[in-house]
Amino acid sequence: MGSVRFGVPQDLVLWARETFKIRSFIETGTNRAQTAVWAAQHFPKVTTIEGQESLYNAALSNYGQSTPIQFLHGDSRALLGPTLEAASESAILWLDAHWCGEGTFGPTAECPLLEELDVANRSPQEHVILIDDARLFVAPPPLPHSHKDWPDLLEVSAKLLQGPFPRYAVIVEDVIVAVPSSGREALVDFVRSRPAPKDTEHRSSLPKKLLRFAMGSRRRA
Repeated sequence: MGSVRFGVPQDLVLWARETFKIRSFIETGTNRAQTAVWAAQHFPKVTTIEGQESLYNAALSNYGQSTPIQFLHGDSRALLGPTLEAASESAILWLDAHWCGEGTFGPTAECPLLEELDVANRSPQEHVILIDDARLFVAPPPLPHSHKDWPDLLEVSAKLLQGPFPRYAVIVEDVIVAVPSSGREALVDFVRSRPAPKDTEHRSSLPKKLLRFAMGSRRRA
């Protein structure tokens, strides 16, 4: 659950769809299925994976008969690989399966992100990877999260560098965005041209916060 908006940045997803000619949207962490339902209006192929049985059943009951979405129940670390193989094409991956409180999947293993990135790195396709809740990787997640279950920014970056294709990554709002390096200039242009979030509390970007922290540490040293 992002700090700037609930769900995926829609303009970013639509930009990626057009820039990379992508037809498939794959989500880990269905929750209430708002993102999957929105994506189904813009992509011919949408798959969403949910580990929490109650959330999966609710989403399937509410939308399973009325949308073309493929709802899957299980651990994203086990299901993402077969899903990518079945898609057999580039996809937008919205990775949001990490634990976010009571009633959601994973309180004993809160963040499956590194394993999900391992799966994406084994895929022969070039995917656009969107990782929600960037703030929880840039800094230790707050209580009641167990910080030991969460990778830090360097671990996430290392995984993104291990893919079979070179990538370019930035943080947009509260989302880590990794695209094929061929799309670097296009992503830079997109980020520079999009309006700032309406919530002024979050207008100071995470990279700027990191820079201020680094400069402060340097002065103290």
